[in-house]
Amino acid sequence: MFRTSFKNHFIGLSLLIISLNIGVAAHFFIDAKEHARGESNINLKANLSEIKINKTEPVVLVFVGDVMLSRGVMSKISANGSDFRFPFLKIADEIKSADIAFGNLEGPISDLGTDQGSIYSFRSDPRVLEGLVFAGFDIFSLANNHIWDWGGEALLDTFEILKKNQIRFVGAGTNNIEANKPVVFEIKNNKIAYL
Repeated sequence: MFRTSFKNHFIGLSLLIISLNIGVAAHFFIDAKEHARGESNINLKANLSEIKINKTEPVVLVFVGDVMLSRGVMSKISANGSDFRFPFLKIADEIKSADIAFGNLEGPISDLGTDQGSIYSFRSDPRVLEGLVFAGFDIFSLANNHIWDWGGEALLDTFEILKKNQIRFVGAGTNNIEANKPVVFEIKNNKIAYL
């Protein structure tokens, strides 16, 4: 069995993205330079230092995996004085430091709905929003295998609860168009879309 760490995947993916961006920028620069001269022969020895890059302040993105605040996690919250910030006390500063903090909301946040009968059915108490807001989450993916655990009523309630707390979501909606619509943030002169 092949095993590797997330860090290795992340570093590899980051290097690939950087390489592709440099390659695309260099190709664009070479084509534009040669086109301006009217030359059809592309000079592959373009001086990359001549490429003008719009230097803006870096945008910091945080990506968090499954956020599931029911069952055992809820037991820990209850054991710690029903402090809904408890699961995030040691990591909130890290999450808040991001310009955009993204996570996967693993199940609905609602006190409505009917258990759909999954062996593992997740549904979080609406009071967990206190912790999610405290932690600084900006957007959640709802495209996962547990968001429907308590049916459509709980899902629609989740939409409303997130909206009331200024947390955006992607990957679910009242129709196919809404569910597949990107959520766009404008941060530091950059547009960043989540799908």
